[in-house]
Amino acid sequence: MNKCQDAIPILNKVTEIDPNNARGWHNKGAAFNILSDYKDALPCFEKATNLNPNHLGSWNDRGLVLFKLGRYEEALACYDHGLTIDPNNAMALVNKGADLVSLGRNQEALQLYEKATQMAPNWYLPWYNKGLALQRIGEDQQAREAFTKAKELGYSY
Repeated sequence: MNKCQDAIPILNKVTEIDPNNARGWHNKGAAFNILSDYKDALPCFEKATNLNPNHLGSWNDRGLVLFKLGRYEEALACYDHGLTIDPNNAMALVNKGADLVSLGRNQEALQLYEKATQMAPNWYLPWYNKGLALQRIGEDQQAREAFTKAKELGYSY
């Protein structure tokens, strides 16, 4: 945590010297995000996506911060934009799925989690999130199977 706090003044200097440095803005947003300072992270990711609209990571992180701020529809728009850059990005699929679950759109989320498990079959998070969405729609047996797979891949409850 202290490393991120220590990085903020350095990243401030980077973005002050070169205000068109998309990577600097992204990294500054990432530091604020790690510190759970979402209100300061958001304008950094906004600046990063404006400077480099083809950087999936900035769109994904911008969506994640909006999600954490409870701005789900805006987050969806960010994930959708990111997925136009790489429609098979498992992280963006998982994050969009979590957003959809928060909006009660579990069936749509399940489709994304299914695709994410195909794109990253050895990553536990899409399996775990798939289990949560299945639970929400009453598919308890399938949910247990997804949770078992997540645990086999290293997820610890």
